[in-house]
Amino acid sequence: MSFYEGKVRVSYSDGRSYPSYDVQKDAPGFYQVADINGDGKADIVGLGLTEKVKQTPILLTQGFFVDSEKFSEYEPNAGFAVLHTEKVETDVISQVTSSDGKEIKITYTLKDDVDGTVKPNTGEYPNLPDTSPEALVTQVESKSGTDSPVNKTTYKYEDKRYMEGTEDELGDMGFKTVTKVHSQITDEGEKVTATEVTEYNQNDPFDYGKPVSMKEYNEEGNLQHVTTFNREKVATSPNGTYTVRVKSEDNAIYENGNLLFTNNRTYTYDANGNITKEVSSSLLLMTEKFHKLTTNTTKTVL
Repeated sequence: MSFYEGKVRVSYSDGRSYPSYDVQKDAPGFYQVADINGDGKADIVGLGLTEKVKQTPILLTQGFFVDSEKFSEYEPNAGFAVLHTEKVETDVISQVTSSDGKEIKITYTLKDDVDGTVKPNTGEYPNLPDTSPEALVTQVESKSGTDSPVNKTTYKYEDKRYMEGTEDELGDMGFKTVTKVHSQITDEGEKVTATEVTEYNQNDPFDYGKPVSMKEYNEEGNLQHVTTFNREKVATSPNGTYTVRVKSEDNAIYENGNLLFTNNRTYTYDANGNITKEVSSSLLLMTEKFHKLTTNTTKTVL
């Protein structure tokens, strides 16, 4: 904790990495939310600061002239307080049932307890690991009736990050990847039916929630479908804020891991962000030994 030119500068640890926040605020005090004791719940850090000034007058004489100067000494007096959260979470849905046997169960896990979700001491300022408290959905089980099999989805997360900076720059950048593993539970046991892997860009908070690629695998782990996006950040009209839009989209369909069909779409926009032109190009691979079928289409919006 340091005090300089009327501002207080605070760095604090969450018990595992140091620091994940580097905050500068005007005196005499401020409050910041952080997970201080590592329980995954938001605590409040309070810092009160007062400034004591000492002034010492000194008389300087040169012949018949007398000059006076004051030397000032500043002594910051700080008070540091932490308010821990003890409240038990009661505002999340964990189970929904109906009279006809339908049921949904949702499992939550604190982010710090899920391997790979936070990678401390990685990256460089202002792109930092997000160690703030958060409860993640890690499993969802559902059944459509009393005697029906249980459909389960397990969620895996990797590398949560955020962008530090001014109010115009900072923001949540989400996870690098989110993996969903679908399975079915019967009397014979549990069997994986499909896997989905979604990857995100972490270069700008405006990319939050916008995937750069989505991959689907079948129960044997063979690649089935891949979608990739090329996006651009542009200023919107007329208010001058920013948005991220799709420049092009590529789709590829596989059969037992072998490429079968590809499609590329490119988009043209007007000054207001409306799509004015869409160009589509497709390639169908019938078999490895026989012919290929290529199609191209253009759609213009008037």
